[in-house]
Amino acid sequence: NRAASEMETQLRGVMGVRHSNIGCTVTSSGMAAYSTIESFLIRYRLKSGDVVALAPYIYFEADEQIVSLPGITPYRLSSYAAEQMADEIIENNASVVFVDPIANIAELRTCDVSRLVSLLSRRARHHVTIVVDGTMASAQLPQLLYTEENVRSPLIDVIYYESCSKYLQLGFEYSLAGLILHNVARRPHFDRMRRNIGSIIY
Repeated sequence: NRAASEMETQLRGVMGVRHSNIGCTVTSSGMAAYSTIESFLIRYRLKSGDVVALAPYIYFEADEQIVSLPGITPYRLSSYAAEQMADEIIENNASVVFVDPIANIAELRTCDVSRLVSLLSRRARHHVTIVVDGTMASAQLPQLLYTEENVRSPLIDVIYYESCSKYLQLGFEYSLAGLILHNVARRPHFDRMRRNIGSIIY
């Protein structure tokens, strides 16, 4: 779809993503973006018994989805501090990590996600996929997450997503949209998942 492709190119610029290895996939909503990522993880990342580390709070709808998956072991991290989170992720051999930069709760707890990714890129002993919901800090994180160090790391894969309409980031009020940033090598997988589960943007 040419319109979707043009939007993806535009959004890479809006997000400040200049690294050629990072692509953008647009979806029909923020939860459609999450569902596309979950489908990708189930088929290409997660194995039975894998540990999935979760920040103390992530967006409740995504939390409900991921913890209900059979065959995985959810592990709730005990802190929002990047250093402690990295320690626990490594100690528990988590293969996938879910984290939000700002917790959508009354206390509005925050996590230095770019610091966490940087720590894991230097200390991880096996492949770790880090899924970041940046909805509450729209367009602020991608240029910090997709640094040369992080993109080149063979053991770190950062998948960023957000709702493009929940907080009117793109000026939408009645129409929904979501976006996913990912390594371009995964583009065929995300395109297939988006098509198969019907999460293509309208």
